Amino acid sequence: MSAKKTRNPRGRVFCLVLYPENEEHQRVIDLLKRSYNILGICHDRDTYEEDNEETGAVKGERKKLHHHIIVKFENARYLVALSNELDCEPNLIQKVDSFEGMAKYLLHTDYPQKARYQKCELYGLLIDEAIKVLDKKSADVQLCEIIEFLQKSRYLLPFPAFITWLCTNGYYSTYRANYSAIKDCYYYYQGRYLEKEARENDLRKFRGD
Repeated sequence: MSAKKTRNPRGRVFCLVLYPENEEHQRVIDLLKRSYNILGICHDRDTYEEDNEETGAVKGERKKLHHHIIVKFENARYLVALSNELDCEPNLIQKVDSFEGMAKYLLHTDYPQKARYQKCELYGLLIDEAIKVLDKKSADVQLCEIIEFLQKSRYLLPFPAFITWLCTNGYYSTYRANYSAIKDCYYYYQGRYLEKEARENDLRKFRGD
């Protein structure tokens, strides 16, 4: 049973790697562009990262031009059913667990050793969805930016105003996931401000200002 599931996985997101020099592959590319919700890109600058005697690949040699196409459905589909629908070999299709991760791979965002591609090279109806996830900052980056904001604060920031700032700037989900740490930082940096303000008030009183 598990082997069957491996051969015919079920999911909502799949990816195909297609070579337009192959007429059948080109037919599938055209069909996907015309009739499906897709995100695609043409990789025309990829190179081999190492020699391979078995395949004859030479490090640095450019790979054949190929398309990576993500196709997404509202409801789960079986891989073999999709291959029958597209009239192509099932081995051309791979189930994808993360649309965001695959969108990043299309641009090689997390692969500095590979050729980099730009968002303007993407095509398909899923571009807007892809741009949102590609532009989204990681939770770690957002957490650092929240702490930096508190650290650089030079004025008294009431807690409701801080929550408003988090919501306005899209940080509230990160705040909820890191509630204790962020609240500790808030009180630490705001407390430092209040201590400084109290010292300055005492000094003004001493001088009779």
